[in-house]
Amino acid sequence: MHQETELFDQLDSSILLEVLSEEKIKGKKRRLKHQKTKQYIETLQYAKISIPAFGEVAKTIVRDAENDFDKAYVFIRLVRLLWDTNITFNAPQRAACRMLCAVMDFDYTIEPQDAMRIAEAKETGAKRFVTLDEKLVDKKALQERFRIKIEFPWGEKPVT
Repeated sequence: MHQETELFDQLDSSILLEVLSEEKIKGKKRRLKHQKTKQYIETLQYAKISIPAFGEVAKTIVRDAENDFDKAYVFIRLVRLLWDTNITFNAPQRAACRMLCAVMDFDYTIEPQDAMRIAEAKETGAKRFVTLDEKLVDKKALQERFRIKIEFPWGEKPVT
């Protein structure tokens, strides 16, 4: 059981989706990214994912599964992943909704769902927001303005 004051990573939906992907991963860089993301999850101390981000995961599974058997199989793997790791859920609160507007006013290029994930991470006290989205990791001015680290699971630099 974790204390609410404990530092944690806030996960983007891209992290769980990457770990759940089983297709033939082509290209050295892509395989390395997949491998590093899986290693991150396997060694994870404690993390949270917001309920709306988890909804993005579920929506993608339903959309991309070829048939009901595949859909059920991926959902079972997802439940197992959550069971085997220290990932818990949080829900956006009013403060995160207010911060969403501030984030979007500061950076007009950011997608609303990304702005919400960043606002949730900041308002829940995450030590960093973990994503595979290079565009978000590259937003240094946004990170400085809102005092939140946005990083890849393996740190700041992209896989090369």
